[in-house]
Amino acid sequence: MIDIILNYLKENILSLIIILLNIIIVSMLIYFNIFVEEPIIQDTLEEVEIKEEVPEVEETSVLVDVKGSVKKPGVYEVASQSIVNDCIKLAGGLSNDADTNTINLSKKVVNEMVIYVPKKEEIKEEEPLNDVEINKEDNSEIVLENPGINTKVNINSASLSELQTLDGIGEAKAQSIIDYRNQVGLFKDISELMNVSGIGETVFAKIKDNITI
Repeated sequence: MIDIILNYLKENILSLIIILLNIIIVSMLIYFNIFVEEPIIQDTLEEVEIKEEVPEVEETSVLVDVKGSVKKPGVYEVASQSIVNDCIKLAGGLSNDADTNTINLSKKVVNEMVIYVPKKEEIKEEEPLNDVEINKEDNSEIVLENPGINTKVNINSASLSELQTLDGIGEAKAQSIIDYRNQVGLFKDISELMNVSGIGETVFAKIKDNITI
């Protein structure tokens, strides 16, 4: 029996060697795939997942240029949630001549923002506005004199609505004044207003102190 096996091995030695080599190669490939490549791939996937989970870093500070009537003008780095008032405090606070009426102190700042604090002398006092009344006939605006303001209507340049602010001058008479200016020429004296149709001495007496040329 042993002789038969030995003879068989001798006759088939080459085939057996080839089979053995194939088994060794397959075993090495399986080992490499399971114990070497898989951990590398796993590690790579884990690194990718970690990178994806890292949140974007938000801007935590901004630069703001504070100018004008503050004690220490300059560029300041402040938190992104700061407001204008915070920046003014960093700049030493307001000067004695500062005017903040035109500044929104509660406004949130943004990067490269310029905050300018004007002086009181820079803020001109606004002239009182005339009262406005709506003419019911044509929905036009009629400007009325404010009490205490001495304004006169220029009969050479006044508009239809401005002329109607005069006592006793309605839309028809105001249009007649404009027609007279266009046809005859500008008034050289306020008394010439009585040459306009519909304006006599009585009406002129009422408005003469409120008109000019």
